[in-house]
Amino acid sequence: MKSKLLLFLIASFPFLLAAQSENKSIREKLESPVYVVLDEDFGEDYNTLIREAMAGWWTLSKYQFIESSELTTLKEDVNHLFLQLVKNEGIDADIREYQQVVTLANYARAGRYRNNVTGAAVDLESSSDARLTIMNGLRLIQEKTRFEMAKAEGEVEELSTWLGPRTSRIKSGTLFMAREDLDMELAELNKIYAGPVDLISSKELAAMMESGGTGSYAFVHGFKISGGYVIEKSILDAKTGELLYYATAGSPGPDGKLGKKDFKSLE
Repeated sequence: MKSKLLLFLIASFPFLLAAQSENKSIREKLESPVYVVLDEDFGEDYNTLIREAMAGWWTLSKYQFIESSELTTLKEDVNHLFLQLVKNEGIDADIREYQQVVTLANYARAGRYRNNVTGAAVDLESSSDARLTIMNGLRLIQEKTRFEMAKAEGEVEELSTWLGPRTSRIKSGTLFMAREDLDMELAELNKIYAGPVDLISSKELAAMMESGGTGSYAFVHGFKISGGYVIEKSILDAKTGELLYYATAGSPGPDGKLGKKDFKSLE
């Protein structure tokens, strides 16, 4: 009897193993903590800032910080999600390579293949840019992950379509933005956009991003790529960090700031 039970367990082992390693949905994976990877090669500033940013603005799931040495074992489970800094990669379907990207990913094929859920570019050139782009990047990653879940569940196909119903909320409150990020005079803007806009200094915008407030704010930043920059333009709810508008453009060119094309999209 014992020998038959042993043979049954041996025969069943591959099926038990397959069941344990079944690739869960993103939503199911987020029921477990996301592992946030720290590494001395990332730099002391990044490791400090990602800790602060996670504590202040990560709401998508529970999370746990790990050293990169722990990644080797943990990534063998296809259902573990990792938030980590990578270099010279594209984001989502964008083939342009950014210098630094924070990506949310899991690993397949026993940890040999990284599958990116989504990501956001960061700029580690200066401490102020690093802080703001990491903070904004975490908000983007969470929102784009929510979109990826909706897409996987058949609710929507495109990010622009998913954000579409939200854009009307921008006009219901004041849109705050740095003066240098507007590609026209305020009087010209008032002719094409009906919502209230308050032009503030970049320092005031940075403070608002950190402390929150009413209305929404626009964050515009140029990220270096080979041969130029990618200008990322996002509008977020100042209180909740919810993404209300998102677009990217090449530089140089008239799309390097928030201009007519962007504001007409909000009408």
